[in-house]
Amino acid sequence: MNSLQLPKNIKLEILKILAKQEERLFKKIDAVSFFDLILNLRTLPSTDVRYQDAKGDLTKHYINNDDWTLEEIFLDKYNFINSDINFSKLLNTIISSAVNETEDEIKYFYHTINPILNNFSIEYRLKGISENGLSIFEIDILDINNKLKDIIDNKIPFFVSRDYKPNFINGLSSQYEIYFLLTPSSWDDFGNKNEFNLSCQFNGKYQTIGPLKIISKFSKSTTISISNDFKMLNNEYCSLGEKIDYYHNIKKLFGDQYLSILKALNDVAFFPQICEEFEDINDFKNSLIRYDEQEQLMRQARYMVDNYDMSNLYSFEYFYQLSYSKDIDPLRIPFYFKDRSTIPMRIYTLIGENGVGKTQLISRLPIDIANSNINVFLPKIPLFSKVIAVSYSVFDEFTIPESSSKINYVYCGLRQKNNGEYHTLNKKELNERFFKSIMKVQSSKRFESWCEINEKFFSENLVKQWKTWDLSIFDYKLNFEEFNNSLRTFSSGQAIFIYILTEILANIRYDSLIIFDEPETHLHPNAISQLINSIHLLVKKFQSYCIIATHSPIIVQGILSKNVYVVRNENNVLSAKHPSIETFGENLTKITDDIFGARDTTSQFKTELELLIKQGYSFEQIINLLKSNDVPLSLNLTVLLKSMYGSDLI
Repeated sequence: MNSLQLPKNIKLEILKILAKQEERLFKKIDAVSFFDLILNLRTLPSTDVRYQDAKGDLTKHYINNDDWTLEEIFLDKYNFINSDINFSKLLNTIISSAVNETEDEIKYFYHTINPILNNFSIEYRLKGISENGLSIFEIDILDINNKLKDIIDNKIPFFVSRDYKPNFINGLSSQYEIYFLLTPSSWDDFGNKNEFNLSCQFNGKYQTIGPLKIISKFSKSTTISISNDFKMLNNEYCSLGEKIDYYHNIKKLFGDQYLSILKALNDVAFFPQICEEFEDINDFKNSLIRYDEQEQLMRQARYMVDNYDMSNLYSFEYFYQLSYSKDIDPLRIPFYFKDRSTIPMRIYTLIGENGVGKTQLISRLPIDIANSNINVFLPKIPLFSKVIAVSYSVFDEFTIPESSSKINYVYCGLRQKNNGEYHTLNKKELNERFFKSIMKVQSSKRFESWCEINEKFFSENLVKQWKTWDLSIFDYKLNFEEFNNSLRTFSSGQAIFIYILTEILANIRYDSLIIFDEPETHLHPNAISQLINSIHLLVKKFQSYCIIATHSPIIVQGILSKNVYVVRNENNVLSAKHPSIETFGENLTKITDDIFGARDTTSQFKTELELLIKQGYSFEQIINLLKSNDVPLSLNLTVLLKSMYGSDLI
């Protein structure tokens, strides 16, 4: 795309942003060279008669005299607002390796400018990788269907050979140095004709890659419906290799380019986002992954190709650094998730006082996954099929990463990110999102599970009123009218409970990670217990995992102590240690004392007792004062009061 058209007020907004970034823009390249790349300054006239061209003009007034501002240069001297071509060149230059030395510097301009461009159906599109390993972005028309924007689009053509003809193959070989050949198989899977063999012409040699299946949302026989040639399958199709050798061969032949090729084929093993779009259609279950071996390959191929330890796929150590303590060693915190032990270790809990850094830690973890920050994970970056972040705190400040090939991320909470900006959802927007989620629950055949979970929190009779039989699908679905009537009467805690469970159930898939910040928010103790019980059921059913940040001992009571980390922050030094007692099934008071050190904290009731004693009240008088409705005092309180009188009571 050579140039773009933007409203002048939007150009002005972008130019004002850039005018404040002199240090970033001119860190690697000087200002004169920067503008020369865009405008070829030698060809432009000078505004000062003393100089032959704009290059001398700029050097004198911006570099030497410093009497031109950068904003003045953008707006007045070179009039970028009135030239679509020059403005487009400017946007491509600021994000280039000519201006930026690191990927982080490039991503700064990407995340600053791209959200503004998206409002006008324009985007920064990844076009390649420079010689020094930096991303090459250029402006292009926005592609809303491309969820894998961090992977370069494939440029190698695919051809479908429905009838083997030597002349056809010879013709391709004479025209293309590299190309792929898809040869349909004669295999008929009960009316589904969707098997192909993939090969390629590469370095003058014919290379066999292996068999794959390609299915369509609309066609039973993709061997007939698929285009004769393409560089990328359209969104109607997805594919899956039939053997692990298929994936190994692609990576062996094409190295770092292999992800572009799998993206071109809409591969469901490497890209969970694509898998989610197809997994509810019949041909996906009845053909693509009909056999156990194919379903297992779909879930494990990307781990096997990248040499992960298949016996400990989801065990990792995470190193977290407080943003304001860069000079202190990071906190090392192991998450040894296991699903094959006698007692599966699917849930970890971080507990501690407010402000110790629990929320920062769990919100940072998916960011580091998305950014492929290999330095903070051992032995490798965990490859969860999905990360579901849940937080219904009004003080939630979760950073929401963009979905990419590296992370399939969903945020469930009170905020929404639009065009790079966060805003808090109002009640209407929350309800709209809820109903989208419940529709997804129904289309995923999970509505019965949704009802079963809610029956543990709401009355069984109430949940029955929310169900109605639909003859067209021969199944139950939500009775929206009845549910809306109930929703109007819900307390905030009831509404939050049903929002949380619905969003998790709508989005969870096998091998997901749920990150849950303070689930106790808005909920009474029984509701907290029911919610955590439901989380246990869901992670077991979907072979998934969960990290919970909390300060509720009720949650910890249901977790083995080896899966509990007590997080403390002393002088900006984070520590995470297991409790000194077994928390699983322990008394809540003991858990509270062990974790929060309540033994050393002067409680209000103790202060009140001390005051009464100082005022001269006797032991018996205090007992009578504290009694209400003839309810006897607790043994703990009685013993404490006696100890405060000491020998004077004898």
